Amino acid sequence: PWNQLIWCNIIVIRETERDIIREIADMFLNNSGYSNARKIASEWREALNVASIFYSHEEIYNRIKSAGCKKGFITIKQWLENDDMIAPHDKDDLLYIAKATGDTSLKNRCDEIFDAIKIVRRAHLRAGDYLSSQISVKIPISLKNIGIVDPYNIMSEIELKLDVIGTVKILKVIDIGEKILVNRNYINRLTRE
Repeated sequence: PWNQLIWCNIIVIRETERDIIREIADMFLNNSGYSNARKIASEWREALNVASIFYSHEEIYNRIKSAGCKKGFITIKQWLENDDMIAPHDKDDLLYIAKATGDTSLKNRCDEIFDAIKIVRRAHLRAGDYLSSQISVKIPISLKNIGIVDPYNIMSEIELKLDVIGTVKILKVIDIGEKILVNRNYINRLTRE
């Protein structure tokens, strides 16, 4: 996949398998003394992964619903399949997962895990803000340095090296074609077909 950011009517992309926001968020977590926060925050997922060995998604959904969860099948399916998801948004959902999977550690450490989830989410928000500010400052300077003053007249890709981000390519959006349905796992990613 390609990481992307939209700036004016151009797209800035970086070809990589790694999520740039996660990468920067992990840097912030490590620098802030929370290097283990992501591991702690993901313990809810481990409970679901173990349950997936023994039960189908539909069975897990039914078990979580029986535990008291009000979320729909699509949401719970995302919990099971979307590895980019940090965690469910409600602490009660962690308790439903713990009850449905029989994971006593998740149940007993729910507050600690939810606190770690909040720390990871804040790091992701901070990473997004940081990345946006870096791009909005450095791309115009880089374009000016290579002699492009009007970003609306970019006709071919431009490759730039930006601090922390690495090598990026700038592409102009010329036309947006017909609407297409996109799998939620591919949101904020540019893929080749």
